[in-house]
Amino acid sequence: MKKIPIVQTIVAAYRFAFADLGTVIGLIWLPLILYTLGRFFVMNYVQGISNGDPSTGGQALLLLVGFSLVSLFLTAMIGVSLTRQAMAPRSSKVIAQFVIGPAEFNYFVALVVVFLIMIAVYVAAFMADFAVAGLKDAITAMIGQLIGQRTITLATVAIVGALDLAILVYVGVRLAFLVAPVTVVEGKIDLRRAWALSRGNFWRMFAVFVVTVGPIFLLGECAFAVIAGPDYVASFFRAFVAIMEAVAVGAPPPTQLLDNLPDIASKTPLLLGINFLLAPFSYGLMFAAPAFSYRAIVGNTQITNTPDLGGPFRPA
Repeated sequence: MKKIPIVQTIVAAYRFAFADLGTVIGLIWLPLILYTLGRFFVMNYVQGISNGDPSTGGQALLLLVGFSLVSLFLTAMIGVSLTRQAMAPRSSKVIAQFVIGPAEFNYFVALVVVFLIMIAVYVAAFMADFAVAGLKDAITAMIGQLIGQRTITLATVAIVGALDLAILVYVGVRLAFLVAPVTVVEGKIDLRRAWALSRGNFWRMFAVFVVTVGPIFLLGECAFAVIAGPDYVASFFRAFVAIMEAVAVGAPPPTQLLDNLPDIASKTPLLLGINFLLAPFSYGLMFAAPAFSYRAIVGNTQITNTPDLGGPFRPA
């Protein structure tokens, strides 16, 4: 299996996201606006119907699940457009694009299947943790008097958490990294093909993902911390530490601490605005890197950048 050139792929992804920023914006701004507005109104509505009325929890959950599916489909639309552009750049400018066609539906279904597989992997890892818990009890019985039960528990929680995270990251990268180009270029839903193409390239794909998406993610998190304020960040950190300590000693997690976080609902428009501004860079890097990685593995592929137009806007 061919290897992904890490440096060349990263450079090509950044060139695509920044040098072709105008085209990226033209391809994604319509779905992105729908997502941003939808998230604003849905979150406000859910918060409004949930305050002080436990009976509305089911309605709020149903609304959030429905919006999540819509958001995933909008992400599929963006992913298909950017993957096509990265694989077969068009010469003309794009003012707006809103395409609903077979490729978008295929990629949406592929994303749903990936999500379900990741849930299954998480559940399997969680069930395996019970075996580790039994091993912890045996170790505690043998050497607990020497180093202390709490130390053994904390070490076990840290090790198990790291292993669970490693499993999820490995499966997620192997399974999802090349799904977009496989779906768009080969015109089918084939997760086994995406998994096979990634063989021997995990660390390369992981490095590409971290270097491309990582900086934009950290920038967004820093912006969130500044906008939310130090009180919110400190309260969240204290709640997180308290929950982890409770898990370590086997006590019920004090989840009510998260309910007492400072209210930042008034800052939601600003937070959504920051995400909207960063989206062209994050989406551009997120989908360009797999597209160029796919080309490095498979070789030059013939792909047309004339999608099946099903929406009201056509590429200029």
